[in-house]
Amino acid sequence: MCYSAGASLVASGGLATIGIATYRAADKKHKMLAAIPIIFAVQQAFEGFQWISLGVGKPSMIAAYSFLFFAFLFWPVYMPYTIFKLDPKRRKILKWLVGFGIAVALIFLLSLLYLPLSVYPRGGSICYDINVPFSQLLVAFYVFVTCGVLLFSSNKVFNWFGVLLLLSAVISEIFFFYTFTSVWCFFAAMLSSLVYFYIRHLKMY
Repeated sequence: MCYSAGASLVASGGLATIGIATYRAADKKHKMLAAIPIIFAVQQAFEGFQWISLGVGKPSMIAAYSFLFFAFLFWPVYMPYTIFKLDPKRRKILKWLVGFGIAVALIFLLSLLYLPLSVYPRGGSICYDINVPFSQLLVAFYVFVTCGVLLFSSNKVFNWFGVLLLLSAVISEIFFFYTFTSVWCFFAAMLSSLVYFYIRHLKMY
């Protein structure tokens, strides 16, 4: 995310610690949900390496594509599918969001395969510059999918997660427009630590 390699790597370490504790505490049904902080820890580690390798050619591109694998391809599929599995009451609605998520990921995959990618610092954050057609519309669908599965869930806790995630997306869009991908992923990563408290609450009751 913004500011430095240290910020991303410290965030990665903290998320890994929380994530391991969350995963260990989760029952089998909630393992996919509990894994989210750990996966964000890996993604933030790649952005930390991105800061270190900026302008170093191949290492920089490896870090960039690794980070964007999670941002563009993984989350729009994993997040909807995880909530879909956990919420049988709303599966008729959530299955559509899983489908939209797969479609969004496929468009991003084609963009990463065939369009040039530039990576550079801007305003204290990292800009992943790729000229995706109708990029703002695609980002809107991305936000709709990743936040919508939480907002449309029958689980009230997930609804609040969705509100916080959507709010962080709006803040990222308004104040960090050119570095939206980096900044919103950081905010989402930090919010994922709240999964720990949800899992612990389930164990208590």
